[in-house]
Amino acid sequence: MAKVKILDDVLINQIAAGEVVERPASVVKELVENSIDAGAKEITVVINQGGASLIEVIDDGEGMSKADALTAIERHGTSKISSADDLLSINTHGFRGEAIPSIASISRFTLTTRSKDLRDKQGVTIEIVGGVLKKAHDQTLPVGTRIRVEQLFYNVPARKRFLRSDRTEGALIKSQILDFAAAYPYLRLRLLCNGQDTLDITPESDFRKRLEQLRLAGKEHFFISQKLQREDKIFEVSGILSEPQVCVASSAKLRLLVNGRSVRDRIIMRAVRDGYGAMIKASQYPAGLVSMKIDPADVDVNVHPQKAEVRFRSPEAVYQLVTRGVANALSENQSGISRSESLPLENFPGSQFNFREASTAIGQMQVRERPFFYEGIPKDNSGTDLKPGFFDLIPKDENANESSVKQEWSAPIEKDATKVSLDVASLRFVGQVLSCYLIFEGADQFLIVDMHAAHERVTFERFKQQFAEGSVEIQRLLIPEEINIEDQDYESWLNAREIVQRLGFECQEQDGNKVMISGAPAILGSGDMQALFRDLLSLPFWRNWISLLDRQLDDIIARLACFGSVRSGRILQRDEALNLLNDLAQVSYGNYCPHGRPIIKFFKRLDVERMFGRVL
Repeated sequence: MAKVKILDDVLINQIAAGEVVERPASVVKELVENSIDAGAKEITVVINQGGASLIEVIDDGEGMSKADALTAIERHGTSKISSADDLLSINTHGFRGEAIPSIASISRFTLTTRSKDLRDKQGVTIEIVGGVLKKAHDQTLPVGTRIRVEQLFYNVPARKRFLRSDRTEGALIKSQILDFAAAYPYLRLRLLCNGQDTLDITPESDFRKRLEQLRLAGKEHFFISQKLQREDKIFEVSGILSEPQVCVASSAKLRLLVNGRSVRDRIIMRAVRDGYGAMIKASQYPAGLVSMKIDPADVDVNVHPQKAEVRFRSPEAVYQLVTRGVANALSENQSGISRSESLPLENFPGSQFNFREASTAIGQMQVRERPFFYEGIPKDNSGTDLKPGFFDLIPKDENANESSVKQEWSAPIEKDATKVSLDVASLRFVGQVLSCYLIFEGADQFLIVDMHAAHERVTFERFKQQFAEGSVEIQRLLIPEEINIEDQDYESWLNAREIVQRLGFECQEQDGNKVMISGAPAILGSGDMQALFRDLLSLPFWRNWISLLDRQLDDIIARLACFGSVRSGRILQRDEALNLLNDLAQVSYGNYCPHGRPIIKFFKRLDVERMFGRVL
């Protein structure tokens, strides 16, 4: 008996669905992309139970004839491409012809459509159950298309067990709609969840107005607008990003668009973060959206089943363009310096561009351990530098655009289990430089102290001890503060609320995803509760924090300590500086902050005199 068999079409489609349809949001993405490609101006998405029981997408696009609709439900049926040459310049969203038959194979699927062609007097309704065509009949319909997907994964229950809560799945769908809204300002988009209007986004005249409408970067934000020209090509990056002081420890709220397509790309992610230079920590990311417009011939969108990744012909040029755009926008936003939005290619400085020189008017910057460009521009997986250029080299690294962006949350690091050996009484406070560093002089040496890192270590050790003893001191807020938790963060909040309360926060849940804070750990002092909660909920581990409680508690307390510590820019008086140094001498691991950065640097007289050639 033969062991090798040809699979039947239904099973083939179900296997394809495993690549194309990960969750309800994947279905919404595929169907809305088809609606956009059909020229729709208004798209309505209806979901029940996070999309698991019902997804319906209704558009006013050009629709399909009966013959085209019957072809569309077949594998590889598509109107988007006709030859291999078309793959070199993709201008549409859905082009593989796998989405509809794959979705139909794992659901109860109904396609209702009518073409705008005046010769088609009627539309057609096609019903498919588990990949099997049940009915196709003519019907009087308006122009456009309505696709109804019921009981997703009903015949592959193993897949359904991997879905998260209805609230989380619904939040992912909402996020997907916001991506489309940002990419296409002319669209009206509606989202109805369980019969309730969740989104109703009206058309806007331009991209910037749309971004303001969507509030993707919060209240404290700035806009990006950068163009580069090369002969008849224009390469453009635009968007909206949160200001440095409200950046968080996760990239989850940073959206990326390439030619209107939502993607995850490590090179763009790093370029955005590097554009902030020393103004954010190496572990932080902004919220907001960055949109790139590139010649379709210079980007390959056919590298991922869900089209969530792309491959650039010259990733180094993309990195330079995005970094330059973010850096210039920050400089202009914080200094008021006006910059040209359009530069010829020959003036583009590549790896020689220096953010610090371009932003001398930006006030006090937070010190970061690594220089702005680290080792230069990004390297491929083999460690080879990506050479400057603009779409004139094909990179050797075929995997340059991995979709997963590695979280670089810096967990507390204990490098030295000894206290700092300091005779504070013998030291003289000389002064404070660069708004962050304290200088003390002794008999035959002087030392420089990073005041934020020092205070962070002191706060971390004291907070950790209070927590371990169950004696976190709580300070009642004079005016309780209401925190609005976004849908995509709500599951993190549900998992985090027990530990947050144990850490000294008095919280009462309110209607509408709101939490009222009436008390906070006294050791943190008065701070921005909104920013603190945004940052805490952005940490990547809340889903499984119980399994690694001890290690993750250190992470959380380190984060709180950072918020409760004195910031760069504050001028300390002599007594304050000496008290801080004395406190530091009393705690363990006083040589390093909770994230592993050094706190103190010692300079002996002999070393300084050698530096200046006084002794050999």
